[in-house]
Amino acid sequence: IATGLVSAPTVVYIVEITEPRYRLLLTNGTSLSIVVGIMLSYVIGFFIR
Repeated sequence: IATGLVSAPTVVYIVEITEPRYRLLLTNGTSLSIVVGIMLSYVIGFFIR
């Protein structure tokens, strides 16, 4: 729940403070890191179980 509440304002903040050439990388990097973290938790849970 907390990730969903924080992700939208975080992306807006990143877009407002970064230079235009870094915006795409940083905004996509934020979403990608969330997805990779969720995937890793499932993979680790599969092998631990």
